[in-house]
Amino acid sequence: MERSPSAISMPRNHSSSALGDLNGEHKSNVNFMRKIPPGAEASNILVGEVDFLDRTIAAFVRLNQAAFLGDITEVPVPTRFMFVLLGPTGGIASFHEIGRAMATLMSDEVFHEVAYKARNRNHLLAAVDEFLDAVTVLPPGEWDPSIRIEPPAAIPSQ
Repeated sequence: MERSPSAISMPRNHSSSALGDLNGEHKSNVNFMRKIPPGAEASNILVGEVDFLDRTIAAFVRLNQAAFLGDITEVPVPTRFMFVLLGPTGGIASFHEIGRAMATLMSDEVFHEVAYKARNRNHLLAAVDEFLDAVTVLPPGEWDPSIRIEPPAAIPSQ
């Protein structure tokens, strides 16, 4: 199997000691970096359309060890999770929405913990169901943002 040009050209950082400087390779957002706690890991959501696919494919990847993936993140934080969604041309709008939904899932503490411990796809699907049972959705067409919504009286058990 031939190596793709992107695999050859992507810089690879081999240790966490490169976090501060990254040999000048990473253009870090310093203001954002100050807000990230030590030991934080990134989740990367990648969506796109290609002309050689007839149907959509998706992969949710959890790396055994978090790894630096060059400039794929805005700040030099190692990546632990990747969600990749590729589909045929013409569907980028729905792919973008699926990517947003996955990013929302990864920002949820309960789902995130399940993602770390999941042994198979059924564990992840159960976590998605659990998230959807607990989430409150406000459709933009039926919700007036000028009206303040009171927070729930009790936070659902996690």
